[in-house]
Amino acid sequence: MQMTISAVLRGISSDLKYPKSTVAYVIKKWKVSGDCRNVPRVGRPTKLGEKETDECSPEIRKNRTQPMALIHEEFQQASGSIVSMNTIRKEAHLRGFHGRAAAHKPF
Repeated sequence: MQMTISAVLRGISSDLKYPKSTVAYVIKKWKVSGDCRNVPRVGRPTKLGEKETDECSPEIRKNRTQPMALIHEEFQQASGSIVSMNTIRKEAHLRGFHGRAAAHKPF
């Protein structure tokens, strides 16, 4: 006796307690790619290219003690690209620069 695909999906979904659509999706994914893991998603690409990121690091290094707003302005003047301050801040964090305050106490 041959079972229909729908009956097989129904049986698997009731055994695993997952919706029939989820079971069908996983089986279809397995047939197509041989794997059922989710692929990592890349998201929106950054606005800064390689050239801009290379220009960003010296600007940050030059003005380490300056506020991010000043670094942002100088980067825009040097590179000519218009980006938000958060983009510059993220790039600084990726390059290992973090906002730190000096300790206000005697030795």
